[in-house]
Amino acid sequence: MFKILKKKMRSFVQKAVEPIIQNKFKALNLKLNEINNEVNSKLSLVQTQNANNLKSITSNLNANAEKIMRDLALTRYKQSFNNTNQSNINKNHFVIFNYTYHSANVNFYNLGDFVQSIAVLNALSKLFANFSYEFFDRDKIAFFKDTNGGGVIVLA
Repeated sequence: MFKILKKKMRSFVQKAVEPIIQNKFKALNLKLNEINNEVNSKLSLVQTQNANNLKSITSNLNANAEKIMRDLALTRYKQSFNNTNQSNINKNHFVIFNYTYHSANVNFYNLGDFVQSIAVLNALSKLFANFSYEFFDRDKIAFFKDTNGGGVIVLA
């Protein structure tokens, strides 16, 4: 009798209780997948926002670093100019940008700029009876744009 009761109980559990448990597990699994998808979506949104914030912060830092470097260069320039005795400035001495060298960056000679440097020398010789000049590497100049337009060129 105990065996029969045990068989009936097992049959009842298999027919009635197991499907309920399976349905509960399926429902919980669906809910868990739904929550997982929602969390992944929110995580993706947060990652995108963080990436955008990082880009913005990096851009601001770069802009501030450029401003600091520009201000530092201009301060050095002003200090060196303030220390210069105006009477020692030779009014007939010129700096001409040197376009006569080979540019390693672009791997060619710039004939147009070379002709321009010759033309500048010719113009100076016609405008000034006594003049002196020195060549300056054009790649070592720095231009600092002013917010009101214009700017300052610093020979580095």
